[in-house]
Order: sequence, then structure tokens, then C-alpha cells
Amino acid sequence: MKNSYQKEVRFYTTARLRYQGQANLTYDRSPLIPLPGNLPFKVPDWFISEEVKVVEIKFKFKETPVDTLQGIESLSGLSHLNLSSSRFSGDPLIYLSELTHLDQLSFYDTNVEDAELRYLKKMKKLRMLNLTDNFITDQGLIHLKPLKNLEYLSLNKTDITDAGLAHLSELKKLRNLYLNNTSITDQGLVHLKGLKNLTILSLSNTEVTDAGLSHLEPLNQLQELYLDHTQVSENEQHRWQIALEQRAEKYTGKEIQVKSRYSSRLDGLSHTVIISKPLPPQSYPSAPR
Repeated sequence: MKNSYQKEVRFYTTARLRYQGQANLTYDRSPLIPLPGNLPFKVPDWFISEEVKVVEIKFKFKETPVDTLQGIESLSGLSHLNLSSSRFSGDPLIYLSELTHLDQLSFYDTNVEDAELRYLKKMKKLRMLNLTDNFITDQGLIHLKPLKNLEYLSLNKTDITDAGLAHLSELKKLRNLYLNNTSITDQGLVHLKGLKNLTILSLSNTEVTDAGLSHLEPLNQLQELYLDHTQVSENEQHRWQIALEQRAEKYTGKEIQVKSRYSSRLDGLSHTVIISKPLPPQSYPSAPR
């Protein structure tokens, strides 16, 4: 394995490694522990290091033996894991089930299916989960119910429906929820009204209408609402823009500028409502759409 990039960053060494053009691995480790000169791919020496804080692995467009992940459960310092756009010969989640200390996990475009999500149930500390562009249905969402600490969840481009959102109703800590490009309609929004900590909700490319947005009225912490390419009328968009602006002014005690993605908010070009307001200390990146 070739070390293609390395630099000192405060108390950590950041190294980006490549393996035969198949994988990119990123991790942080203490400079007190020497960087191995030759890392075997299947059993990396750093898997046993307590100093490892972040690992990113990508196997793009190649079928990688799933046992490549064998031993990853020994990585007790691992907090972030990104397997997005990876292609494995089998179910990768079976090797991740003991990573009970994970904080953030991304499976964007990794061909994950419903049954595989059962391996997430022990990850009680998980706060960020990205399942965008996978073969997930309502049945798969049942396995997310034990993840009570989730704050960020992306289900963009999945096969979920209104019924599936009922399984999210007990995830009371959710702050960022992305449901773009799904079959969600007004009926599904009923299940979100109890998620009082939601600050960002993205419903772009869904079938929601003016009537459905009434279910979002109890969400007093809502700061950003994305409605690109929905059935919501221009008048309703405008009403929500004003409501969110007033809510933000009450929250901050000063005037807040409403922002739109386009120059005009009501000419049919924009179906996005964005309010600018200080976010709480812990924030997450926007999910892929």
C-alpha cells in the first residue's frame, strides 16, 4: 500500500492511503505511533490502534471481498466510518455489528438492503446515518427504531413510503431528516409532528402538498424546509417563509434575512424555503440529493 499523502495537523498525523486503485483509506492517529511503511490491506496494523479516530474506506465500482472488513471490530477508537459508493461481494454490515461506539456511519450508494440493517441495532451511540440511494423499504426502517440517539438521518432515493415514517416517530433526537426523491405524501408527514427537535427537513421531489405541511406546524425548532419540485403552491411556500422568518426573529431577538436558492422566490423557479438562523453547536453536512 502506498502512502500518497501525509501531513502533521496539530496533535495528529493525517494519512491518505491507496490500495491497488481500489480503495482510499483516511485515518487520524497520534504522531507518537509510527506510520507503518507497508500496510497489508486485509489486516491493517492500525486496526488495533486506540489512537484511530476517523476511518474512510471507499471501494468504487469494484466488487471487493467482503472479508476485507474482517477485524474492523477491533478498531475501538473508530468514531466515523464511510463506506459510500462501495461494492462488496457480500453483506458488509455483518462485520460492523460490534462497532457499538460509532458516532457517524455512511452507506450512500452501497446497495444496502432491508435485512442488513438489523446489524445496526447495537449502535446505540450512533448520531449520524446516511442511507441515501440504497434498496431500503419501510421494512428496513424497523431496524432503526433502537437508534434513539440519531440526530441526522438521510433516506434520500430509497423506496420508503408514508407507512415507513411511523418507525421514525420515536427518534426524538432527530434534527436533520432528508427524504428527497421518495414516495412520501401528505399522509407520511403525520408521523413527523412529534419530532420536536427537527431543525432541517428536506422533502424535495416528493408528493407533498399544502395540506400536508399543516402537520409540520408543531415543529417549533424547524429552521430549514426544502420543497424543491413538490406540489406545494407558491402561496403556501410564501406563508412558510414568513412563518420561519418570524420564528427566527423571536429566537434570536433580531431581524433574520430569508434566503432562497434563486433570485425570485415566487416566480415558479424556487420551491425551497430556507431560513438563516444560528444552528446549534453540533451540525452535520448536507446529505446528497
